[in-house]
Amino acid sequence: MELIYHPITKRQLAAIDRGSGSYIFSGASGNGRGQAAISLAKKLNCLQGGDDNCAICRNIEATSFPDLIEVTGGDKRLGIEQVQTLQQALSSRPMTEATTRVVVIDSDSGITPEAQNRLLKTLEEPPESTIIIIKATEIDQLLPTIRSRCQIIHFLPARRSDIATLLGTKFSQVSADAVLALNPATVGEAMMLASDDETKKERQSLYDAANNFLSASLYQRLTMLTSPIMADNYQAIIEILAKKVSRSPASLGSIISIEKAQARIRANVGARSVLEAMAIEL
Repeated sequence: MELIYHPITKRQLAAIDRGSGSYIFSGASGNGRGQAAISLAKKLNCLQGGDDNCAICRNIEATSFPDLIEVTGGDKRLGIEQVQTLQQALSSRPMTEATTRVVVIDSDSGITPEAQNRLLKTLEEPPESTIIIIKATEIDQLLPTIRSRCQIIHFLPARRSDIATLLGTKFSQVSADAVLALNPATVGEAMMLASDDETKKERQSLYDAANNFLSASLYQRLTMLTSPIMADNYQAIIEILAKKVSRSPASLGSIISIEKAQARIRANVGARSVLEAMAIEL
């Protein structure tokens, strides 16, 4: 995947240099946080000044470089056992001489408070020549003590113009325009929509449902709640509405309604209740 980042994110990434340090890569899935970690490992360890084609760079790309360590719980929360295993591995020097070890802790599926507390000392004083990166979709899922020990790099959404340029270089203009009309949130989502017709068709169905919901009367909106596409995809449809409604005084009521719906989702309110309240408030 092409490395396309918001200019602010790009500047923050460029500032990471050799030595030791702890970072949080915060942002939505598909915004390139994992690829940024791989790119950073290459930058810090390339034998040929960053040409991306030396033996170490190729090993990093193939995930066979011993000093690029990933800690993940899969679809489960990271626990204290994984942190203890990592700390044991970090107690020795990097396996490859004169390299910077890069550790990527994937907490997208969550990380227990016990594991975070165990990790505190390591983040505060990383081993020599070691960069520690915690990936987190939501910064609030990490304890304040964790956040205070790390530099936070926010992976802001890539600019629409940059996504358009990327699509234009890889796909026909018709395909690029069709994807842009669906307002992809990330570069990863844009590429998936452009390269997978089934995914694009499903996204178009959600987009059409959101459009119909937004323009319908109250009675029609309440009737639409019984449709499977609304009940099964209510979070995605609400996110689409959040992007579609313009930020203007005339749309203030709709904006407030959508923000309330998003807050109810975060509070684990049931889909039916969220949709009914939004149908009435829009």
